[in-house]
Amino acid sequence: FAIPEPAAARVYDVLTDRGAIDFASARAKTTTPLLDVVPGDERLSLLDREQALRMFAFRSKLAPILEDYDYVLVDLPPGVSMATMMCLAAADYVLVPTQPEPYCLDGTGAVVETLAASREANPKLALLGFVVTIFDERLRSHRDGVAQLRESYGDRVFGQTEDSEMAFS
Repeated sequence: FAIPEPAAARVYDVLTDRGAIDFASARAKTTTPLLDVVPGDERLSLLDREQALRMFAFRSKLAPILEDYDYVLVDLPPGVSMATMMCLAAADYVLVPTQPEPYCLDGTGAVVETLAASREANPKLALLGFVVTIFDERLRSHRDGVAQLRESYGDRVFGQTEDSEMAFS
């Protein structure tokens, strides 16, 4: 196939631009019917390098102070973001706070899967365990949720829990 007119943008431009450039505006028509392309170029290797450098930036920035502490805890929002991946690349262990609610407990499997995938960048990464928060002994769903966690993760579920009234006071 041939590309009669050069593309206005390339894959690198689409991935690094925060403006109007998207794949629709970067595609180029070819001489083959029903075949369009978004060409790449040598800058894609820069993107890989930039991402790799970002991935390990947290570790390198943290290294100078590690000797000062026995433990360093980093509080991250839920979800998998670049910040989360940077921290997982630097961590030895992960401690996961969770509420004993069904929708929260459903996410524990995703956390374990994310940790497994992150071991490619950080082979020593391990799950330290789960800390149950906002626990209300009066609620059967909370008692069942903790039991379910303990059944799946055993002594990796830490017994210290908060009463819901204390959490909001």
